[in-house]
Amino acid sequence: MSKRKEVKEIWPELDWIQDADLPEKTVITGVRAFERSPFKPQDLRDISRAFSLEDCKASFREQKRLVVQPAYESGLKLEEFLGDDRPVDQDPLIAEAILADHGKLLEYEKFDGACVQSASAACPIVATDAGEGNLVKLTAEAGIVPHAAFLNYEPFVKGLIF
Repeated sequence: MSKRKEVKEIWPELDWIQDADLPEKTVITGVRAFERSPFKPQDLRDISRAFSLEDCKASFREQKRLVVQPAYESGLKLEEFLGDDRPVDQDPLIAEAILADHGKLLEYEKFDGACVQSASAACPIVATDAGEGNLVKLTAEAGIVPHAAFLNYEPFVKGLIF
């Protein structure tokens, strides 16, 4: 199976994007990340998103889908309540949520069957994920994605009990 087809298969949320060109552009960006990474698309189903957590059973793919879906739902609710005052463009919101952590594919490598942080990898930074986004005016979509990510980051990493 081609990487392009594998990337499309792991992100069914691509079908939510209405723009005719954006799903394919998102897939191409994902494929490029995998071309530069030691990981394959299938690995996202097998490796933990929280690479440094031993007891985290959620895969990278599952955790990312736990970001994409609440980001999408948050965008719908913001649109419902704020309407014309603060419109949310769902298409880039979905694409950004899917691609937000693809830099991790370059930041980590496989070593003795485990994912370890690479000392030599070029580590791209998504501005809103690291705080540099505070230096520029962000879109609503760029603000929603990291907050959706924190919805499940906190319980996984800090072990919060609900």
